[in-house]
Amino acid sequence: MKTLHSLSSFVSVFENASKGKEAFRTFDDFLTLCMYHVTKDPHTDGMYYENDFARISEAYKQSGTYDDLIRLPSIFFRLVLDRILLPDMIGEFYMTAITPETNKTILSPFPLCLEMTQLFSNDADGALCILDTSVGTGRMLLAFEQNSREGYSYYGIDTTPLLVKLAAVNMFMHNLNGEVVCAQDSGLENFSIGYRINHHPDHDDPKGIFKFEDKEESEILFLRDFLKEQPKKRLFFY
Repeated sequence: MKTLHSLSSFVSVFENASKGKEAFRTFDDFLTLCMYHVTKDPHTDGMYYENDFARISEAYKQSGTYDDLIRLPSIFFRLVLDRILLPDMIGEFYMTAITPETNKTILSPFPLCLEMTQLFSNDADGALCILDTSVGTGRMLLAFEQNSREGYSYYGIDTTPLLVKLAAVNMFMHNLNGEVVCAQDSGLENFSIGYRINHHPDHDDPKGIFKFEDKEESEILFLRDFLKEQPKKRLFFY
């Protein structure tokens, strides 16, 4: 009952926040606010996505839906931290409420992802990183992490910018470190944007989700070349 109430609360607030706007746009703005709340700028006392937050806030204040929008991240954070729902609840919401009927995103049920990644995890001994070349919402990476006690780094590639942002938020909220990029393949053809996710900060790497727009900054390119001759040091999902 608690689960249904919490999920319905998120849906209700989202519907209010998206009045007068495309649901796709409001969902993108919601993800940006999630990143804003968890990422401090390492060079200032402010937040890394402060300019994005100001731009989005102004737009929703003008439409009268600002109060609803800013409630969404806290509802989502509570759902994740209290473990009220299965992982990737927000991916499930994206699949059912955001993608158009004519081009629906279909995600494998999370229990099936757990079964599939259990098989993969048996072959991952000695691997340094896990790379999903069609990462989607990050669901397979979340499932793999649940099946593994190793301290892997997780990487993902997808061709849809919104899914890449969603995967980055999912990874951070479920304590995965790594990177996701919007590109065509592991060679990063047609690269447009990437996010580096760090949940366990040290003196060199601050905690948060950090955007980069130069593909040469991607760790995936480095790993692809470095591990080319060491196939046992990586694991790919296709």
